[in-house]
Amino acid sequence: MQPVLGASAILVGGLVFLGILAIVMDRVGRNSGGRDWALGWVCLWLSGLCVTLSEVQPWLRPGYPILATAYCALTIAGAARYRGVPVPEWLWGTAISVALLRIVLQPFLTEGATQVLGTAVIALALGFAAGLVWRGARLGNSPKCDRAIAWGTLSIPLVSAAYAYGKVIGAPPTHGLFAWLLGGILLGGIQAGCLLIRLEQASERSRASLEALIGSTPFGLVLCDSRGRVQTVNPVFAKLLGLDDPTAFLGGSLEPLHRRLAQLLHDPSRAIFAALPAKKSPLALEPRELQLEDGRLVVSDVRPVHGRDGEPMGSLWLLADVTEERRLQEQLGRSRRLETLGRLAGGVAHDFNNKLTAVLGNASVLRESFEPTDSRQAMLADLEHAAEYCSNLTQDLLDFAQAAPRARSEVSVRGFLDDLIQTMRPQLPRSLAVRVDVTEPGLRVYADPTQLERVFSNLLLNARDATAGEGRVTIAAHTIDRGRQIEIEIVDDGAGMDAETRDRIFDPFYSRKRTGTGLGLAIVHGIVTGHGGEVRVESEPGQGARFSTSWPAADAV
Repeated sequence: MQPVLGASAILVGGLVFLGILAIVMDRVGRNSGGRDWALGWVCLWLSGLCVTLSEVQPWLRPGYPILATAYCALTIAGAARYRGVPVPEWLWGTAISVALLRIVLQPFLTEGATQVLGTAVIALALGFAAGLVWRGARLGNSPKCDRAIAWGTLSIPLVSAAYAYGKVIGAPPTHGLFAWLLGGILLGGIQAGCLLIRLEQASERSRASLEALIGSTPFGLVLCDSRGRVQTVNPVFAKLLGLDDPTAFLGGSLEPLHRRLAQLLHDPSRAIFAALPAKKSPLALEPRELQLEDGRLVVSDVRPVHGRDGEPMGSLWLLADVTEERRLQEQLGRSRRLETLGRLAGGVAHDFNNKLTAVLGNASVLRESFEPTDSRQAMLADLEHAAEYCSNLTQDLLDFAQAAPRARSEVSVRGFLDDLIQTMRPQLPRSLAVRVDVTEPGLRVYADPTQLERVFSNLLLNARDATAGEGRVTIAAHTIDRGRQIEIEIVDDGAGMDAETRDRIFDPFYSRKRTGTGLGLAIVHGIVTGHGGEVRVESEPGQGARFSTSWPAADAV
């Protein structure tokens, strides 16, 4: 009676341990072998129950080899999933075959032979499982945990051998069951602990990946939890708002960040921003474009964050600097407007030029028909002068409309600039110092020489007017874009321009001068872009101006 009570107590203790172990393994390692190992321990406990009860219920004896073999198969399956490799295709078929063979042979074997066969099956199966896990340790996947599981797995065949030896020599069954319980506690505890460590490592990797993603994104991000508390403020957001220590806002609400942004906004945007709700989110859910006091444009947007089950987990505040994007959009819109206007101006100028040819021709005939002293000669001179002015304006329109290069060739940058200065010297006052700075020898552009001269004569005259004929003008050239393009820029120390003038400087018919057509810089823009380059202007009032143009390098064509 005493052995039976002892065996029952051990089985009850094993059941309690098994319940806790199965819950932990299933929760922390469901897809990493934990569920297979938990089911294996269930099978092993049931096999122990069958052995104990078979003393009074012989029909339960076949349950032992079935459940013990299932434990072996589930241990191998758990090791494979723990390693992250597919479960062997032969595993389940082999397990069923071995279980059936053990049931068939059981009536013909002695108790000792039965125990030896069972121990051999367990030793082979768990040795294979230990090998799978040990290979993971060699590959560097949590090596300490993998080695611990491998050694713990190898201890189970020793426990099985001790149990078999006890059965053969007639030792009390409680001794064998107690040995199995200790072996299960040892290996099961190792398995559960390693699964917990692996879960912690996976969580740490996910957190590090999330932090790296948030830290490297080009947008400002603030991540809040479901209670509206700030969890993360990335460096871009801190830079946009000028935060010295973004960690000071962690754990608090969004309101301090909301107030900080409101302080940086331009007056019209500040009024709009102040009218938006700020208790749970700094802005309404739809994106808002706001202007900062320094002129930058930012888009602020708040979106809810949901988990896999659809439950709200918090919110994500996005703050993006779209200044450059808006500038490029405006530049694209301006280019399209200029292209449309150029086609229109080209058609009108061509027809108008034909009429002017007739006017000038008839005026010349009339001049010859009048005496030189005739008072009408002055009227004809005024007519011819007006017609020639209109003809020059028409030619400007044609140049603006037909900015694409017509006859490209290789042009030496240094030689071209020296010739340009010499040619334009009569139009430049002596008080204006013009310097050419070409430090890289042999720079050559592939461009239309006539249009190249038209561009830089316009820019040089523009610099002359900006400096009022007194000051310094520097023309510099160097390679960009890995030598595929050459940048030529003209820098003056003149009056400079405000933002409104910079935005319209390349618009046709726009000019700050009292005389002229306002087509000079529009023609410059059309010619440079027609060569596949880009023209940019940098200027502030009282700080001069820098006009930068890019041209295809002859060596890269």
